[in-house]
Amino acid sequence: MPAGVYRLKEDDPTEVEENIPEDGENPTAPIPTTEQMKKLSNWVHFGQNILKCNRLKHMDLNPETVELKEGEELEDVMKRVVAADPFEKRLKPVVQDKGCKGNYPAWILRSYGDSATYRPANPEHSSMQYGVVVVKSTVWPGAMSFFWRGQWGDIYVGDAQKHEEITYFPISPPMILEDPDEKPVQPEPNPNDEVHRNNMRL
Repeated sequence: MPAGVYRLKEDDPTEVEENIPEDGENPTAPIPTTEQMKKLSNWVHFGQNILKCNRLKHMDLNPETVELKEGEELEDVMKRVVAADPFEKRLKPVVQDKGCKGNYPAWILRSYGDSATYRPANPEHSSMQYGVVVVKSTVWPGAMSFFWRGQWGDIYVGDAQKHEEITYFPISPPMILEDPDEKPVQPEPNPNDEVHRNNMRL
């Protein structure tokens, strides 16, 4: 998403809030222009990262089940848990993302459509740009975000697989065995030949 729209909360850096100026007439967060969004440095990550424990937040520790060392408190144990599975920084610029194999950057930015800036007839209104800016992820093929006239969104159309880091050659499946020979069908409930009938009488 565009940088500057949200900011980190002072009491909890893992949460964000709208970047509404405290002293200002406009009670909304600043929205960048299309021209500004053509710079990759103006794009940031909004969502929280998924931890190694497959959660967005660490579970609260239960004092009754956690074994504390001598002179240790529950907060010290929680710090160790967070250090072993740290949070990704919120609102991190996408330019800080690690690229993928082949020296490809993590994100590729492209602009499409009309790049001209049009001034409105009413001077109180802001200028308009009708072009679209798109950033595509090379780490997660199929993931992309767009910006158009002060609006943005994202879409993912992929197979949930990262860019190939290690060449993978799956082996062929084994040959399917043939069906075994079926036993001949016998009359039911009893055989109808004379020998079997005599044996059953005995």
